[in-house]
Amino acid sequence: MKKTLILILVILTSLILCGCDMLTEEEVENYHQSKITEYEVLSVGEYIKVRTNSFGGVVGHDSCYTFTYVDNNGVVHTRDNFENLEYGNQKVKVGNENKYVWDEYEQIEYLYLTKDTLSSIMIENK
Repeated sequence: MKKTLILILVILTSLILCGCDMLTEEEVENYHQSKITEYEVLSVGEYIKVRTNSFGGVVGHDSCYTFTYVDNNGVVHTRDNFENLEYGNQKVKVGNENKYVWDEYEQIEYLYLTKDTLSSIMIENK
């Protein structure tokens, strides 16, 4: 009885999966592009965030960005603790304009800053 039930489930799953239409690469790319939202960055700053242990001792520090951006409804938002993570979901990139991009498809946030903006806010590493 148990083997029969498993066999029926395997057959039903196979039939369901075979009946699905596959998306073309172009359709996938169009869907991906529809999940990307861009916002204008109004101001940006860089600061050092200190990491501490449970006793308050300093165990490290991170370079972070804070920025304000305006959404599509004209509402101004402030974003803090934005880090440039090489293998994470937050990236700072050099761009032609200052903008915040949310890629909902890949779950990655991008902060695009011009070279002029980056050079004006850079914290000197000492």
